[in-house]
Amino acid sequence: AGQFIPTFPYLGIEKPIQYIGTAAWNTPEFLDRLGPHAEGAILVDAFFPQSRNPQIHTFTSTFQKVFHTTPTSLEALAYDAASIVKEIVQSGSYSRLDVYEALQKTHHFPGITGPITFQKDHFTRPLQILTVRHGKIVEVETP
Repeated sequence: AGQFIPTFPYLGIEKPIQYIGTAAWNTPEFLDRLGPHAEGAILVDAFFPQSRNPQIHTFTSTFQKVFHTTPTSLEALAYDAASIVKEIVQSGSYSRLDVYEALQKTHHFPGITGPITFQKDHFTRPLQILTVRHGKIVEVETP
């Protein structure tokens, strides 16, 4: 994206073009490379550490105090996975089969990345919808 989006004005293609991207765009480097061309882009990610959500704020703050860095989606997803397994084991499931069966019954687990549900051999969770506003990646206001 950092290489092709800025070429649109050069080619005479003017806005309104709605750029839609993936979590790979959720980086300072994306903003640096695109500069003003990133404005209004929409992207999704499993986790947004600057969220106004109090749970995410607490997780991010604690993570920063312990590890001296801001958590990424990888750390948030790992935390959620460990939290699910911890709850399953604490409920008395110890064998592989018991844990596997309990994982399949996961429904709206309150994860840092949102409610997590097991459906048809995989976990689902909502994605954070983000946009670039005034040169910063921010959450999209949703009803």
